[in-house]
Amino acid sequence: MRMKVAQTVKGIGDYGNCMGIPTVAGETTFDPCYQGNILCNAMSVGLMNQKDLQQGKAAGIGNAVMYVGAKTGRDGIHGATFASADFSDENATQRSAVQVGDPFMEKLLMEACLELIQKHADWLVGIQDMGAAGIVSSSAEMASEGQSGMKLNLDLVPQRETEMSAYEIMLSESQERMLLCVVKGHEKDVREIFHRYDLDAVTIGRIIEGHDYILEHDGEEVCHIPVSTLTDDVLEEPSTEREPQVCKQLEKYQLGSQL
Repeated sequence: MRMKVAQTVKGIGDYGNCMGIPTVAGETTFDPCYQGNILCNAMSVGLMNQKDLQQGKAAGIGNAVMYVGAKTGRDGIHGATFASADFSDENATQRSAVQVGDPFMEKLLMEACLELIQKHADWLVGIQDMGAAGIVSSSAEMASEGQSGMKLNLDLVPQRETEMSAYEIMLSESQERMLLCVVKGHEKDVREIFHRYDLDAVTIGRIIEGHDYILEHDGEEVCHIPVSTLTDDVLEEPSTEREPQVCKQLEKYQLGSQL
């Protein structure tokens, strides 16, 4: 356990130090309920002026959908589901589910995005990171938020591996990537900013009329569905609410301490 904690702290510290983000808290809490599937939450919190806050939306027919940051690889495919799975010999072999991070590139991406937001907000309609489910989640969520349709050409997505399928491109969770919706006519301006930071900046699609989500790959249409299929039309399974046993144990412990 001591080695696992040390390696976790080192991983958080290495990435944060490379980006210049100080660790201002180091408290740790261990709970028995995580013994079967260890989970560690780490995050960076920043402050921004309200006038600089941006929405994660895509709107305006003809506006550009721009991909910026690192290239897409096969690392991180199903990364979010892998992180939530029970560890076993089978899951341990899923090397492609683990993202390969580059904190130095993340620092460049952060600075480029801040320059765009703070100096040229009028070029920007919306911005969102490519987190869990990669391009799928960011693009579909932005289109849904903007109540728009979107058409993407996956052949234009910067890739660091050859012969990636549409499935792999869309679901890759490769790190250090953002998706922008840029006002039509300012694509070159945005590219110039990101190129100064040695980052890819490519127009991979457009906002279209209606509410359809269309993907093209290798000259073929590989997806044509309503945006809502990916964002709103989800299966809901009712379940009975139950208070977790750990909460009951905590209440009992606190009561005992008071007595």
